[in-house]
Amino acid sequence: MSQWSNWSGSVTATAAVLRPQSVDELAVAVRGATSVRAVGAGHSFMPLVASDTLIVCLEDMPGEIVLSDDRKTARVPAGISIRQLTADLFAMGYALTNQGDVNPQSIAGSMATGTHGTGRAIGSLSTMARGFRLVGADGEPRWCDAATQPDLFEAQRLSLGLFGIAIEVEVEIVPAFYLIETLSKMRFEEARERFSGCEETHRHVELFRFPYSDDVIFKTLSLTDPCEAPPSTSDMEEASFKRVLDAGKALPLLIPTLQNQ
Repeated sequence: MSQWSNWSGSVTATAAVLRPQSVDELAVAVRGATSVRAVGAGHSFMPLVASDTLIVCLEDMPGEIVLSDDRKTARVPAGISIRQLTADLFAMGYALTNQGDVNPQSIAGSMATGTHGTGRAIGSLSTMARGFRLVGADGEPRWCDAATQPDLFEAQRLSLGLFGIAIEVEVEIVPAFYLIETLSKMRFEEARERFSGCEETHRHVELFRFPYSDDVIFKTLSLTDPCEAPPSTSDMEEASFKRVLDAGKALPLLIPTLQNQ
């Protein structure tokens, strides 16, 4: 038995942790367990993976990215991280339509938990699913998509892990594109006024508000032509910001004061 925790340490479980090297190894383990939960990067704050018998991590499961003939979808290992997937796709000239701010999560876990990015007309990662290969409680792998077992497919798109362990995902892809990011610090009232209408002129718009401060971080991402990384347009220094976060974590009583600096 091992002690498992999510990324923040807010959810823990004592269970056997399996990193299968093959579908057969996974199938045998699933058949022999009374309670099984699959874990990606453990990014969720909810106790979805708090199994007391078996936690399965697919990071080490072999697999490769296979593009469809029409280059509109790709079949990918379910346990691959979004970071690795997007890097590999970009090298091939493709990208996901959307993703969140952080990218260590597995693609299957992100879909199953409704992970999303921003963008007025862009769906969550689960809307990009086009098919799944699942290992059910009987240990048997089965494929589902809009034509094959469509009810299972629709349920699996945002399943919270209820319908089996995904071992392969078919995901929608698009030609690779470039974005330019702008970050700025401003008062909340100014950000609120700017926000209305920004979604028309930028692909992505979001803001980060802090409970003890009237200031927010306002972020936009806009399409740009292929280019080298442009000069930063941020008026914030990231290393200093991280030091402030670390200080708040070490001494929580300082947080109200730090957020108002």
